Amino acid sequence: YVPDTAHAIALTEEHGLEILLHVGVNTVEQQGKGFRALVKTGDMVKMGQPLLAFDQECLEKAGCDLATPMVITNGNKVGKMEKVPSGPVQAGHDPVLIITLS
Repeated sequence: YVPDTAHAIALTEEHGLEILLHVGVNTVEQQGKGFRALVKTGDMVKMGQPLLAFDQECLEKAGCDLATPMVITNGNKVGKMEKVPSGPVQAGHDPVLIITLS
């Protein structure tokens, strides 16, 4: 699911795990200004595929905190979750979490 404001995206992976990516805190208040969706609701996406774009400078000037939470919205499906050591990651190649479903 991609809202009209494009500030977040909700993904459902093939085994039913639901993941919400929310760019920034209170960014919905920008009503889409500074955001552009690169996919639409219902699209099948692949690892490493860009999902949305945002104008960091524009959002920071508007006072937005760009901390970006990744939330598992149906945690009952998670058997085990392991954070990968922090540091730079390459999109499409480096995991940030390893999740084993229950």
